[in-house]
Amino acid sequence: MRNALRRFILSSVLSLTVLLLGSGCASNYSFRNIDSVYTFQKFNESRLVSEKVSPDTIQYLRLNFLDQEYLQDPESVVAKLVDRFDKTGEPESVIPIAELSYCEGFRLEHRNELKSAAYYALCASFCYDYLSKGIFGKTNNISSKLLLAAGLYNSSVSRGVMLWQTSKTPWSKDLVLDLGYRKFTIAVKNDNSNLMDPSFFSRFYSSYDYEVEGFTNKYRLNGLGASIFGEHVKRDIPEDYNYPKLFFLPMTAVLEFNNKPDDKGTARSADLRFYNAMRTGSMDLGGHPFRIDADFTVPLNVYLANNDPGQFSFAGLRNPASLVARSNIFMLEPYDPDKIPVILVHGLYSSPGTFLEMYNDLIGIPEVRERCQFWFFFYPSGLPIAESSSIFRGKLKAIHEKYDPKSENENFNNMMVVGHSMGGILSKMLSQDSGDEMYNAVFKVPVDSTDFTPDEKQMLKEKMFFTHFPFIKRTVFIATPHRGSDIAIAWWARLLSRTISLPANFVNATSGVLLHKKELLREMPPEYQDIIPTSVQALSPKSIAVQVTSRLPIWKDVKYHSIIGIRGAETGPGSSDGIVPYESSHLDGALSEYLVRDSHTCVSNPYTIIEVKRLVLLHLKEIDEQKAAAREKDAGRSSTFVKFSRVMSELSKNQEFMDALMARVGRNPNAGGLMGPEEIQILKRIIFFRDFAAFDRFPGLTVKGMGISVAIAGEKAKKRKAENPEPEKQPVDAVLTENIIEDLRLPAPKDEKQPAADALLKDLGFGLQAGDKIDLSKTKTVSDSRRMAFMLNRLSLNPAEKDKPRYMVKLGEKLIDSPNTLVEELMKSGCKVEVKDARYFANFGDLFYKGMEVLTAYWLNTEIPVPGTDSSLLVPVSHSQHELHIDGADFSIELSFYFGIDGKVEFRIVDTLDQSWVLGRIARTYSGKDAVEVVRLEGEIIKTYERIKKDNPDLPFGGYYALGVCDDVNAAIEYRMTGETTLFPLPHDVKYFQGDSEVEKIMRNLPSDGRGDSIPDPKRVLGSIPIDDLSKIPMPALREHLKKVKDAYGQGRLAK
Repeated sequence: MRNALRRFILSSVLSLTVLLLGSGCASNYSFRNIDSVYTFQKFNESRLVSEKVSPDTIQYLRLNFLDQEYLQDPESVVAKLVDRFDKTGEPESVIPIAELSYCEGFRLEHRNELKSAAYYALCASFCYDYLSKGIFGKTNNISSKLLLAAGLYNSSVSRGVMLWQTSKTPWSKDLVLDLGYRKFTIAVKNDNSNLMDPSFFSRFYSSYDYEVEGFTNKYRLNGLGASIFGEHVKRDIPEDYNYPKLFFLPMTAVLEFNNKPDDKGTARSADLRFYNAMRTGSMDLGGHPFRIDADFTVPLNVYLANNDPGQFSFAGLRNPASLVARSNIFMLEPYDPDKIPVILVHGLYSSPGTFLEMYNDLIGIPEVRERCQFWFFFYPSGLPIAESSSIFRGKLKAIHEKYDPKSENENFNNMMVVGHSMGGILSKMLSQDSGDEMYNAVFKVPVDSTDFTPDEKQMLKEKMFFTHFPFIKRTVFIATPHRGSDIAIAWWARLLSRTISLPANFVNATSGVLLHKKELLREMPPEYQDIIPTSVQALSPKSIAVQVTSRLPIWKDVKYHSIIGIRGAETGPGSSDGIVPYESSHLDGALSEYLVRDSHTCVSNPYTIIEVKRLVLLHLKEIDEQKAAAREKDAGRSSTFVKFSRVMSELSKNQEFMDALMARVGRNPNAGGLMGPEEIQILKRIIFFRDFAAFDRFPGLTVKGMGISVAIAGEKAKKRKAENPEPEKQPVDAVLTENIIEDLRLPAPKDEKQPAADALLKDLGFGLQAGDKIDLSKTKTVSDSRRMAFMLNRLSLNPAEKDKPRYMVKLGEKLIDSPNTLVEELMKSGCKVEVKDARYFANFGDLFYKGMEVLTAYWLNTEIPVPGTDSSLLVPVSHSQHELHIDGADFSIELSFYFGIDGKVEFRIVDTLDQSWVLGRIARTYSGKDAVEVVRLEGEIIKTYERIKKDNPDLPFGGYYALGVCDDVNAAIEYRMTGETTLFPLPHDVKYFQGDSEVEKIMRNLPSDGRGDSIPDPKRVLGSIPIDDLSKIPMPALREHLKKVKDAYGQGRLAK
């Protein structure tokens, strides 16, 4: 028994040991194959899209031993994380703080509204700061956290706005939010034309809170800001006359935080702006343009759910008397003078609802949405055509008198009208002059006859006489029965027409004339002598209204198009949309005719919508072209230059020129000059596709991109030089073996031969000339200037060591061995000396076409965002130089100093004329001791650059671009004299300036744009513009963009 027990215990112990050992070897790790969809769902999991916070935030809490505490006291954990961030600035904590703050805001929404709003503000502030560094700073790190931060920011602002309006705090009063460790003061700003005053709306709704059905397509913008929409309830005031009883406007709320105060007890201020998403798709945030977050279909869908205009279709036909008072031109957004009106006109047995699918698709196009405002004309379609036309004209005339009484607004004066079915006839009548043709078709006595009472005369003039509206420039007819439809005289149509109840005032007024004064009528079809024609009868081919309007011409300035429905296999004559035959819809003068395989109700057909989209965009394009032509015409009256695009457009018609050009660019290895492969490809693309307008912004590279092109072009130049070596030239700075002393010899001997002004021009054929024109006013001083330039350049190369042989100039009894000493001694002898810091646009073409200057700028992308656009600022490359003026008793000298494309840094004579578009501005003038100091610096620059080029003999183009361009050397002087520089671009590579010389130290302190590490300070770009008055810049687009950048920079809205 004892042995058995011992064996049992031993067996149990062994079994337990094996079990324990075995479990110690078992793996805690496992895997299973899953669909990658699930993986990405987990990646994107956050409090925004689920009940859980993101896995990264959970892990962050766990790693910091806060996961359990967060479950017990989440507010305390958020406060601890914020305090830790304030002390350490730990970037990993930003998203967790934001997400956990968002969770607290959500949790407290129905318990403590202000505290909830404070947490949302805290979330938005951390997201804003995170995005400022990540997106505004143009980081290359692509992270899902950026998307999460944007989503949290958008939702926090949206919920915060909803809480603000729930709190009953007026929008005009600052909202103060306090969490103890963080305080916020939020103020509503309405400081630009893209914003709306929130008090215009009765309340706001969040687009994120709605899922809608109804429209085929749904349109939204994905960006920054809260996608909301505002409800405006019609007020009994004149401003609201053209609004429906209520409408919803897509909006974007943006909360922009100002810098955090140093004192934690001070509230951080933030500005809340409500952007009208129907007016702009972008905003200026932190000095950068950003696309807003907005939804355009949700507000429209919500509105239509309870306000479907389709409910009036039958009533408008069957009982127009009940709806005639509601006839109006309706707007779904406030009138905007910066937008072109497009009026949509429904047809018979219809309402504005017939256009809503099209309207939704049209506002889905950013350019259309931001440049057009869509108006809807509603009228009871059972009214006779003459009556509906009279109402339409009256409403449109009232709008014109209200918004553009003097016809000065170019957008109003480019109105477009789209009419369907009978609405097409009404639209056409807006662009026709009836004269007395409509009236004479009915009556045989003059309208001013004594047979009519004054009221009858007035009524007849309103209904039967009309003139065109000159502000309508384009009309689109959709399934329009210009010549009527036989359906209108079918037995069932006649029966329907007899059931239509016309307004009593119309029946009384009209019947008094048509029924009681038959002796005044001409011979008419029987059906019109006993009854008043309704809209159904009026669409008969025998209708007076149809016959007269089909004969009247459309006003000559109106462009019109047809969209025609086709049922069945046939097209063209003999076909029909089921209601209107092709022959009735066709117009010979239409600029386009588009056939849609659909019935008469083809307005919502996607192909119809596509064609209307095309026509609206065509309308905008042609308006832009007209404006550009007008601007160019205006510019042509005030200047003597012509755009390169115009020159190329004209010359492209000459095949001989195009063949020569393509041969030059395509086969000649020297064609590019300083241009690299990218620029050559752009050039070829422009020429091949004949996109000559691109020449007026060519090539549009960044400074970094231009550097790459120059480097590649340099390698090709070196290769060409190696293949075709030139004889070595004796360098000008060869070491002297003995002193050289020359007399000043001023004034210098004059060249008696007077050159012709165009002596330097080279005839290229085809009306083109290349080169500079000689400035004849300077021919008498050229000899003096050439002599002085030589002396200053040679003196600049003297060695620093005084015991080495040097070049010297003798002035009286003095021997001068430096350029500044020469200038100083000339001043002492009575000469006037000034050095001017001059700025110009660089002329890279020196072209003339038919005797006119050609604008041949080299356009550079500054990467500075243009506020209110999606564009970066493109500017012509600037040219700067220092201009040295020395006036003595019997000589006059004018020299320029800069680093030229010829690879030389030197003083140069000024004997040619600048083209007018190059402009010119003197940034500052140095005189006296300052002028002497500038000349000294110029001498040092010459000496330093020659040494660096000697140490780097393989630099292409004499070091041009690698060592900088004209702006770099002049920026060094500006920096030395003022402590800053206002020049751009500065592409010099600092690796060549590592020595201890004065010039090299300055170059290392200058901004270097060649690396492309950062966007330049707008102050430098603006400082390089060669004119103070931006309105006088001859390039309209550049003028407008510079003004926007300058204004934004002055207001502190552009990052420095």
